[in-house]
Amino acid sequence: MTTLSEIPVKMVEMSPTGMANVIMSELKGHLQNLLESGQGHSIDLLSLPMTDADVNELADYLGVGEVKATINNIGSSSLRETAYPGVWWVTHYGDDNKVIAELIEVARVPGILVTHEDEIRHSLETIEQYQ
Repeated sequence: MTTLSEIPVKMVEMSPTGMANVIMSELKGHLQNLLESGQGHSIDLLSLPMTDADVNELADYLGVGEVKATINNIGSSSLRETAYPGVWWVTHYGDDNKVIAELIEVARVPGILVTHEDEIRHSLETIEQYQ
């Protein structure tokens, strides 16, 4: 009887499927919408049938911009502007450091970086204590 460890396994590198081109085309419409209406959009990469080669190709197409941010909360989140201002690559990690969400966001600033009104109000109340 053959055991699992005795079965030869050959790793085959997957070729890009064209999904990166589809996303790049979609981004044009979302950027146009952002300019016209101010409304952003988010593309959930983990929900798409993308191979690792597709993700790498998309990363090559989008490049790297000037802004990077890291948020440490329950898990961590990394945000980076791509070479296209208004297009952000956002990755959220669980507390075990595994990717739980990977998004391409079209926005002036990713929503997770915008300070909530309640937090601003709390800051104001705290600073008022010093005067």
